[in-house]
Amino acid sequence: MAGLFFATCFRVSAQEKMLTAADAAYQNPALFQAYMQQLQWLGGTDNFVYAKNKALWEENAKTSKVSRLFDLLEFNSDLKKTSLEPLKRLAKFTFVAPGQAIFSLKGNYYNYDYLNHQIKKFNQIPDTAQNQAMGPHHQMVAFTMLNNLYLADQGKITQITDDKNPGFVNGQYVSRNEFGIDKGIFWSPSGDKIAFYHKDESHVAQYPLVEINHRIAQVHFIRYPMAGEASEHVTLGVYDIKTGKTLFLDTDSGHFGGLNHYLTAVTWGPDGKYIYTAILNRGQNHFWMNQYDASTGKFVKTLFEEENPKYVEPLFPLYFNPENHSEFIWNSRRDGWNHLYLYNTDGKLIKQLTRGDWEVTKFLGYYPKGEVYFISTKESTIQQNIYYFS
Repeated sequence: MAGLFFATCFRVSAQEKMLTAADAAYQNPALFQAYMQQLQWLGGTDNFVYAKNKALWEENAKTSKVSRLFDLLEFNSDLKKTSLEPLKRLAKFTFVAPGQAIFSLKGNYYNYDYLNHQIKKFNQIPDTAQNQAMGPHHQMVAFTMLNNLYLADQGKITQITDDKNPGFVNGQYVSRNEFGIDKGIFWSPSGDKIAFYHKDESHVAQYPLVEINHRIAQVHFIRYPMAGEASEHVTLGVYDIKTGKTLFLDTDSGHFGGLNHYLTAVTWGPDGKYIYTAILNRGQNHFWMNQYDASTGKFVKTLFEEENPKYVEPLFPLYFNPENHSEFIWNSRRDGWNHLYLYNTDGKLIKQLTRGDWEVTKFLGYYPKGEVYFISTKESTIQQNIYYFS
């Protein structure tokens, strides 16, 4: 394919040695895939950070120059100066700028100035908080407790939803993690709004599960929509942090799959004015990619539809081009293989970017000068190779 380049390869080497039972059960560490812990870009630079040998290291992607940032001994020394207990292993850090990293311990969030060896607490959430989602500026944290959604800002807790009926659930994943759904909280790019799933499962039958991790087995009930029975009803709320008000997208209007539809591929537009979501019918063979006004909740337009006699799979969000906000990449298996398609926000298909009897397994991102990186099985179904095209 013109413009497609091989970048690097993770290869399975052929071996003559027979696998043992332990090897086949993934109990042999020698067969584990090598990876770099806490690997992340150091914002605004060509450097990346990773953890190795109880230390954090910084490496330049162009020159391969490596320098040590700090190790566990130094970190524990700084923790003690802040009257915090030392750790047996490094905390999980998010590097927000050169010299600055944030981490959390027991519901407390801290900023670590590792150049000046200073640790300052900037936020706190309750011990019972779940589904934590940090805002884009790394200061505010949205989270859930039981079935409601909350916001923590400098330790001040704001309750966003107040559903007392446990059959109404906010800010959690829906549709039992299907269709690529793995979270229920979606921050706007500027951090001034929070979109979240709201599901009404009060009319869904309860299904018993037996928990055997007790001396006497106990029954735990979950809401499970059996085939042909009532399913959960999902909508998308949008909370405005400045006004403290919540609105809901008008996803129930029109002919979009009825009230038993699924909402997936939730994506904020780069300017924060619009929210895009795929509305999938319960038969899972037809979806509409819709655009909604984030300030009113009103339906704007359908960008495109996909239908298939068997099923369609809207598994991924829209990947907007950071240098051209009117264009985005969409994953689709419309030709039988998962490939990348370039659209504009008018819903026009500009071109199919990848093509062939192989799968794009992950979109990695954009790079300056129009390069797009992704992982695919182009060489072999047992290889995960990185490619880019320009």
